[in-house]
Formats: sequence, structure tokens, C-alpha cells
Amino acid sequence: GLQKHQQEEQLRRSSGQEGLRVISVSRLDRDTSGVLVAATSPEAADHLTEQFKNHEVFKEYVALASGRVAPATGEVNARLFISGFSEKYRAYVSPKGKEACTHYKVLAHFTKRNSDPGKVGVDVSCPPPQAGASLQGDELGTQILQYLNRCPARARTQQPQAGESESYSLVACYPITGRTHQIRAHLQWRGHPLVADANYNPRGQVKQQFQWCPRLFLHCRRTRLKDCSGNELAIEAPLLPDLAQALTFLQEQQDSESGPVAAVEEQLEAATLKQSTPLPAEERLGVDLSAAA
Repeated sequence: GLQKHQQEEQLRRSSGQEGLRVISVSRLDRDTSGVLVAATSPEAADHLTEQFKNHEVFKEYVALASGRVAPATGEVNARLFISGFSEKYRAYVSPKGKEACTHYKVLAHFTKRNSDPGKVGVDVSCPPPQAGASLQGDELGTQILQYLNRCPARARTQQPQAGESESYSLVACYPITGRTHQIRAHLQWRGHPLVADANYNPRGQVKQQFQWCPRLFLHCRRTRLKDCSGNELAIEAPLLPDLAQALTFLQEQQDSESGPVAAVEEQLEAATLKQSTPLPAEERLGVDLSAAA
């Protein structure tokens, strides 16, 4: 949750080299943890920035989404438009937005008993528009409806009744593009907002989630890029303790003798990296996700 200059200062201190120049070439959303790429010279910064600009950097995030994400693997390909100002901005699916594509793979499904159904499980998505629907006198509204008619129908988050369980999905996300709030907005549009995301969840729902998850459950697990010599670099950041602790409040849906965190470790280790060279976009779902805890 640090601003850019704060992130650079933190990287400078962690290097242990007094006076080292640090140039941030990537960013993380507020309250998102994980890998943050920086350079120590203008030449390196230009080299790395060009890779991000050309979508040549492989990024792997771990997110906990509300509901049961289906299918287990797939992609969300929908343009995103940024609206708002300062810390109040949000990303919306819109035909006037920029191209955005996110691949994903479900790692595990979890449940949590719903003790207060009046405050959680709110339906956060709207039904798909009727075919041929239009808005009289609203050209932009008509364009949006036409655009949504061409996109896959979104899942709906059902409101659990008293005593029912809330469903959650641990998802590995691979953004092909790098739009602001891309993973958060794409999954919310599909009806699966991320846990503890105050921007994309109803207020009552996120308030309940903050009781067991202290912040947005989104973590950049791995980044893969090339240095100035052309050598591939794989940078990893294990899941931080606060997010790993949040998983202990959930129960893995498949039978397992181990607890939730251990079950996640097994699931993450099950996917094996078969190639050391960068993978084409359509093959990026088969990468290695090593232990999260």
C-alpha cells in the first residue's frame, strides 16, 4: 500500500547500499503485496520498461475470490475504462476502455460458514443484458449493451441463507496486459470480487471479510523477465503471513487430512514449470507455483 516514492525508498534501504539509485519500473495496487521490479540505472530502467510496454514480462498473482470460479481454467478478455480520481478511481468493463486480458487457473475451492447472512454474500453482479436491449437516447449506453452482448455471460454470486456456507476460490492469475486494477475488475465483472477489496465489494460484505482477512487478498507471486544481458530472471515472493493466516479461517472443499494452508501448498506445487524460456500466452497456465506459506 505504499506510494511510488515510498516503494523506491524501501527498496533503497533493503539493498544495504548507501546512496544507491533505485528506479521503479513496475507498480502494485494499494494493499497488494509481492514482487516489485526496480532498476539501479537509467539504461536498465529503459530496458525493463520496454519489456513491460511490449507485454513481454510474465506475471503470476495469487488471489482469493468470492464464490466458486468456473470453469477451472480460462481467460477474461474485456476492455477496461478507468473512472474517478485520486484513490477513488475504479476500473469498469466498457467498449471505450483499453484492451485487457487475464488468464486464470483455479487452485482450490474453500467454504466458510455464514453466521450473519444479512451482511455477507450480497449479489455483486447484474444479470447479462437481454439480447437486442437498448437505451433510448443514450448512445454510450447502447454501445455498452452491444459490447456486453458479445462477451461471455458472467457468473452471479448467490446470497447464502442462514447456516449456509460462503464459497471462495483461490485463483492463480496471469495478466497478459497490465491495466490498472485489471485482475480485480475482471474477476468482479465475472461475479467474483476479491476478498477484502473495498473498491469492488459492497460495504457490508467487505466489512465482514475484514474480520478474518486484514487486507486485499492479492499477491504477486512471481515475475519473469530478462536483464540487460538477455539472461532470464525469475523473481519470487512467497505468500505473506497475513494472507496465509486468512486461509486458516476457511475449509478446503476437497477431502484432505492436512489443514487449508498445507492443502494450498500441495495445490501450488502440483503445477510444474516445464520450460525455462518464456511461454506463449496460451500456455502460461501451466507454470510452477511453489509453496505459498
